[in-house]
Amino acid sequence: MNTINDPKQFISKSKTIGIMGGLGPFAAIEAEKILLSHYVKNGAKKDQDFPHFVINMYCKTPDRTSYLLDPEHNTNPTSALVNSLKELENAGANIIFIPCNTAHAFIGEINKAKKPETIIVDMIEETGIFAKSKGFKELLLLATDGTLKTRVYNKYLDNIVSPEIGSEEQQIVMDIIYGENGVKAGYSAVDKRLSTNKTPWWKLQTVLKSFPNVDAVILGCTELPIAVPQEFQSEKFINPLDVVVKKSISLLQD
Repeated sequence: MNTINDPKQFISKSKTIGIMGGLGPFAAIEAEKILLSHYVKNGAKKDQDFPHFVINMYCKTPDRTSYLLDPEHNTNPTSALVNSLKELENAGANIIFIPCNTAHAFIGEINKAKKPETIIVDMIEETGIFAKSKGFKELLLLATDGTLKTRVYNKYLDNIVSPEIGSEEQQIVMDIIYGENGVKAGYSAVDKRLSTNKTPWWKLQTVLKSFPNVDAVILGCTELPIAVPQEFQSEKFINPLDVVVKKSISLLQD
């Protein structure tokens, strides 16, 4: 009988996890780390204790936020997202998640394009379920302008606050993600290449100071967890990547 510390309970002969990567690339690698760490915590000791999974680093996908903010002058990413899905399905993946919050604005079209047997694990929905289970009174959602504009989290949570698009706080959030010294550019939370007040973690703390009364923070862009040092990660920070990876793993059980 499998035990809680038996990694084989999370290995399936008929199901394969697929990660729709490249949105951005470092977020997909972070998702892979979370997935592998789950197996280590459940007793994985050798290669064969880990599952077969597929990552498609479809980095040429047009920026989701740029399109959502200005569709007339930017490329619709839907066809690229569907192409990434199809490549994952052709590689054998049938439990697929998207490590990009903003891409979930297009999840309806992605679901229409999937094979009947494919499960698309909705990271936004699962994060909403998780946050509700914790009973938080007020949540701070930090996310891209595109995620905030499309209000994808508001479908599942009615107790969230966020910086206003265009506000100083939101400009800092966007800089952490997209800036010259941001996570998409390969900079980590307390990157030694940067002076302290230019690191992603320092910038994130300046935003958090504007919302002192929230119970928890949804890191609603998959680059943002990378901006939080490991020693400061706690239940106060809700990482949607962690939520969606654990849900996907649970679906592997035959």
